[in-house]
Amino acid sequence: MKISSCRCASFSLLPKLFIHLRHLFVLTQVLAVPAYGQLYWKTSVANSWTGSFWGTAPGGPYNSAWVSGSQVIFEDNGGTLLTTTFATTAVGGMQVNENVTLTTGGTFGTGGTVISVEVLAGKTLTFGSQSLSTAAGTGFIKNGGGTWSLNGSPYTGGFTLNAGTMAASGINAMGAGALVINGGGIRSSSTAARDFSGKQTSITIGGDFFLGDATNNGAMTFTGPTSLGSSVRTITVNSSVNWNGAISGGGGITKLGAGTLTLKGDSIYTGTTTISAGTLLVTNTSGSGTGTGNVTTASGTTLGGTGTIAPTTTSSVILGGSVTPGVAGAAGTLTFTPADGNVTFQNTGSIAFELFGNGNNDKIVLVSSGSGLLDVSSMAAGSISVSFAGGYTPALGHAFDLLDWSGVSGLSTSLLSLSTTGFDPSWAWDTSQFTTNGTLSVVLVPEPSRIATLAMGLSVALRRRRR
Repeated sequence: MKISSCRCASFSLLPKLFIHLRHLFVLTQVLAVPAYGQLYWKTSVANSWTGSFWGTAPGGPYNSAWVSGSQVIFEDNGGTLLTTTFATTAVGGMQVNENVTLTTGGTFGTGGTVISVEVLAGKTLTFGSQSLSTAAGTGFIKNGGGTWSLNGSPYTGGFTLNAGTMAASGINAMGAGALVINGGGIRSSSTAARDFSGKQTSITIGGDFFLGDATNNGAMTFTGPTSLGSSVRTITVNSSVNWNGAISGGGGITKLGAGTLTLKGDSIYTGTTTISAGTLLVTNTSGSGTGTGNVTTASGTTLGGTGTIAPTTTSSVILGGSVTPGVAGAAGTLTFTPADGNVTFQNTGSIAFELFGNGNNDKIVLVSSGSGLLDVSSMAAGSISVSFAGGYTPALGHAFDLLDWSGVSGLSTSLLSLSTTGFDPSWAWDTSQFTTNGTLSVVLVPEPSRIATLAMGLSVALRRRRR
């Protein structure tokens, strides 16, 4: 009976215990709300971030104090710029529905976490040179179709771009950690170059994106090791971009846009590299600038550089655009090292060689490790142009080695279009060795008397044959 009474007493206490626990849970939640609640800003005057200028509901009133760690919502203000002067504090996230300028002051922090910054399409959030916390874990996820202009400090928690534009106003815009690009695009905030060399520990590409801008066209440089994953990624390049890190993955690259993309790394991605618009330069010093798969260029595009394109097995290179060895203002050699795949020029393909001095010229080299060869049999007459670089005046006896190959098909002097700018009237091009070893030289035009003598000798020989 005692045991039974004890059990009854215990069970009678359970409802009260549950009530106390529920009250404790509710109290805990209430106390936690300010740190993670939402605060609204619609004040056009540049008041202090940490002042009592916040609303606890959309539409105000805007007289509440700032609470560190809150989610910030900048409200639509009918197109009127919202401004605020920052002070050191932590923010739990941002939703930007209007153009906002953050006036420099204090240190912008996230409480050591990665927060979402969503900027509405058509709107711009401007941080300028605002100092960012470098506390471990500080990072950002950019959402929304709008633009975030950011400089900041080298935070290490990573930057993820899901949508919209990251307008880098400094080299620390995307921190000094991992960079993930799932969509949207990255550009300079002006015509000034942005060199992110050594900033990103890794770059992961999870979707199609754009780089650069026709107006804010400052050149950009990336160096982090890059993963494409298993998909083909379309990169629209609108200005000059240097991608110096090695690229890996089972996917490929399709380049769009009128800008120039330079690949410098020794890349091992296995998918196709397709140049559909603009210019691709390879400047790698080892391996392959375009991975191990097929390379295709469309009519109207340009492929150039001083590096090596090395497709493996039967992967091939199909060239429908222009090939211009070297880089702007300097001679260079573009090398192809296929295995059993050919490097084939289509009927829209062309080559432009530039000569910088005696023996100093652009060049194409093909060295196959298997049966691959250079096939120019479909090229149109005159589609291999040879011109003199500015500042160089040719002279008699100057010679140029333009092509080397381990195997070639269809090479003919009819493909040549040779400039004679700066030539003396007594000079001519000697093309007799072009189809043998790819060389040209400047020689004297045979004198008329010598031509007449040769013609007379030929006539005598013909008469003797007739007899």
